[in-house]
Amino acid sequence: MRKNRLSQFIKVLSPIVAKNVSVTIITRPPEDFKEIEHAMVNENISALKNAGITVNLKSEFHQKFTIIDNATIWYGSVKILGFHSIEDNLIRFKNIEIASNLFESLQK
Repeated sequence: MRKNRLSQFIKVLSPIVAKNVSVTIITRPPEDFKEIEHAMVNENISALKNAGITVNLKSEFHQKFTIIDNATIWYGSVKILGFHSIEDNLIRFKNIEIASNLFESLQK
């Protein structure tokens, strides 16, 4: 993710985090990226954490979703922390049970 996009992402989520809303991002660890990208990925992870966003690392992770406050889910083919194409899609919905199931699926 480029710094400009990351800054925009953090700017959008900062007011939410300031209201004590839990924001968790699950992404791949730096080792899952090309070696030349490790430093950038580490910087991005640090920036997210410094903004109060929880970052969970999961190797070989290919699902693309964000869960906000254990209820609001953004799910689709858009790489929320990366580049996207015109064919990508993303839906937003609120469902505590589905959010819980998604969290549980990450524990496997």
